[in-house]
Amino acid sequence: KVSFDGVNKTHQLDVNFRIPMVYVEQGSRVKPRTLRQSYSTVMECDPLTVLAKDTNLYFLTLGLEINVADLWVSHYSDHQQYLFETITKFRVEGWSYLKISQWFNDNNILTPRGKKFVPPSVHSIVKKKRISDERFGRTFPVVINEADINVQNTTPTDFK
Repeated sequence: KVSFDGVNKTHQLDVNFRIPMVYVEQGSRVKPRTLRQSYSTVMECDPLTVLAKDTNLYFLTLGLEINVADLWVSHYSDHQQYLFETITKFRVEGWSYLKISQWFNDNNILTPRGKKFVPPSVHSIVKKKRISDERFGRTFPVVINEADINVQNTTPTDFK
């Protein structure tokens, strides 16, 4: 389930898992094999062999609540990114917003809206990028709720 919180501008994802598990007694001759060798660590055993000793199926049930602020990110155009990086470089060198705006105008570089630069437009680019980075860079802890192991009684004939 996905929901959006308009006040905090975050998405909340509620994910519920029911993962089958295989119970193998210590000393059992059941040899697990890995599925999808290239990337998975999921193990598989022959249920009929396991059920010969245990007629229960085991499931790990797990609920996760994840809050994220970056499911939708307003991407900067190449020009906007260039402007921000150039302004940042000049600010590190100690340039004022006035000097930076004059440099852009002397080099015929326009604002994202196609206007000539003035010092407030240079400051605005830096300010809006900082606000955007703060908003989309927020992190939240993952909340685990309802972690449990469920047992379902069954018979070996259920797998035939």
